[in-house]
Amino acid sequence: MEYYIIVKFKKDVNADDYYEPFKELFAQAEQIEGVRRADVFTTNTRTRNRFDLMIKISMKKTALKAFEESPLYKNWQDDYKDVIQKTTIFSC
Repeated sequence: MEYYIIVKFKKDVNADDYYEPFKELFAQAEQIEGVRRADVFTTNTRTRNRFDLMIKISMKKTALKAFEESPLYKNWQDDYKDVIQKTTIFSC
């Protein structure tokens, strides 16, 4: 399955500053059993009504619970909550 985390940063935050840190952090997701790959993308259009960054995680459906309960995911939520305005989660 594919699991997407779509991120909108707060107005005064430069999304480009978070590309490399997010890429390095989510590369660690591949250590979770059943997670195959994690990729980070930034938008190519900077407008007020668009989201800024997308994290795409390819995993087995059975790995979803382990990922969502992982220290990586929980720490990411805690460590970056001050710069993120909104996230959207989508899986297919």
